[in-house]
Amino acid sequence: MSDSTTRPKSRRRIKLAVSAVSALVLAVTGTVAISNANADSNVTITSNGTGYHNGYFYSFWKDSGSTTMTLGSGGNYSTNIGGGTNNAVVGKGWNPGSSHTINYSGNWSTSGNGYLSLYGWSTNPLVEYYIVENFGSYNPSSGAQRLGSVTTDGSTYDIYRSQRVNQPSIQGTATFYQYWSVRQNKRSSGTITVANHFNAWRNVGLNLGTMNYQIMATEAYQSTASSNITVSEGGSGTTTQPTGGTTTGSGNSGGGCNGYVGLTFDDGPSSTLNQLISALNNNGLKATFFNEGQYASSNPNGVRAEIAAGDWVGNHSWDHPHMTQLSQSDADSQISRTQSAISNAGGGTPKLFRPPYGETNSTLKSIEQKYGLTEIIWDVDSQDWNNASVSSIVSAASRLTNGQVILMHDWPANTIQAIPQIAQGLKSRGLCAGMISPSTGRAVAPSGGSTQPTGGTTQPTGGTTSNPSNGGGGCTASLSAGQSWSDRYNLNVSVSGSSNWTVTLNLVAPQTVGSTWNTSASWPSQYQMVAKPNGSGNNFGVTILRNGGGTTWPSVSCSG
Repeated sequence: MSDSTTRPKSRRRIKLAVSAVSALVLAVTGTVAISNANADSNVTITSNGTGYHNGYFYSFWKDSGSTTMTLGSGGNYSTNIGGGTNNAVVGKGWNPGSSHTINYSGNWSTSGNGYLSLYGWSTNPLVEYYIVENFGSYNPSSGAQRLGSVTTDGSTYDIYRSQRVNQPSIQGTATFYQYWSVRQNKRSSGTITVANHFNAWRNVGLNLGTMNYQIMATEAYQSTASSNITVSEGGSGTTTQPTGGTTTGSGNSGGGCNGYVGLTFDDGPSSTLNQLISALNNNGLKATFFNEGQYASSNPNGVRAEIAAGDWVGNHSWDHPHMTQLSQSDADSQISRTQSAISNAGGGTPKLFRPPYGETNSTLKSIEQKYGLTEIIWDVDSQDWNNASVSSIVSAASRLTNGQVILMHDWPANTIQAIPQIAQGLKSRGLCAGMISPSTGRAVAPSGGSTQPTGGTTQPTGGTTSNPSNGGGGCTASLSAGQSWSDRYNLNVSVSGSSNWTVTLNLVAPQTVGSTWNTSASWPSQYQMVAKPNGSGNNFGVTILRNGGGTTWPSVSCSG
């Protein structure tokens, strides 16, 4: 810790030490104060620790003095940072974080040098970032380099960057950048459209990497502070911004989402799939379908129906064997053939794999890693495969908590009949049906509909346009329509004539790029994206945020 009497310099150094201590605690098992994600009771913490409570990640750190944090229901926490505390930071949120939209509400106050912010880290590159919503007598970005601003969620935020050289971080002592968005109109409740900040940072050259933890933090330095804050995912009433927006969850159209669960259906696509999809759509639910390769191959229309409905598709082996009893080559074949069958049917390349019977071992995990798959088991078994009644299936779904996944199947009639009651039960508890994150295996807010297609697959919702380039070597980039929503749409880009290409997309303002896959992208300006190969072949995709700007596709050119 610095003993400097200059507050700005000292404060940022201490903040970085906070991060390092939290990361150390997180990495060491047995130091977590609360590790049960299903805990319902309130818990008061007075010593350093990290963990999960009611489905949310939390972090508590202080270096001295009297500080308490009470973990409440859902995403709620309250804290009192008292006198004698040199530095303390506490909060609830997610691990990993993401570009989701979050809601937070409550009250916050400080006697001097404190602030309320969405705070997190990324790796590759290593970045410490802040979206500061409120602060006291000292602006925490003081002394940083101002790079611009972004207007979102009812205020202008000033964008800054600062560098820390050989300072503590979640990866030990390192040199890294800090990114800042500091709100001009301070507040202690509201919606943060995180994607707008990430996009704005990217537009001025501030790129993030793989998400680490992200919390709505209360902090004080040589001051007192108190707060009672509740956080949740899924925005409501967020104003469309020039720098981009994000999607909110489904399955709870009556309000915001206090959490997300993963509805999963195995063994399809079966002959009753269309009935199931209709039931899901009629009740505002999205799901993940773990398909068997043999059925994806024989019923490609079923795979396309899953994608057209905005659902996600995963790999469930070729024909449902006991994978741990197979040779490595046979297990590899089960997975690789299914990857190809789903992709050829128009379902994209799956990122999720569910082993039959939930049986797994180290050999199977190594094969999954080879194909870039995340293994997904389940938290709740509906027993629908064992002739469970409608009421039993509904009761099983009622046990789901934020982030959890339920096992169901797409063929039992009772499962289809249970869908309306499952939807009602989730809505009554403020839960929404989300996607399963390939990073964590937990249910999170949807971030783009179906499994993103690779291999140049044209989606059933649109046609194709071809844009020959003037690249001398005959390089051509063709666009085809993918999934489409009211606020965004996907485009697939297929490149031919070169394997060392550069594709330029010029967007029609105010549309912006929200996300990409299978390419290395850069942004020379807000409305221009340059894409290059990243080793995933000659086909990639983008999600275009409409931002109120209509449906005109960007122009595309190719060189190389």
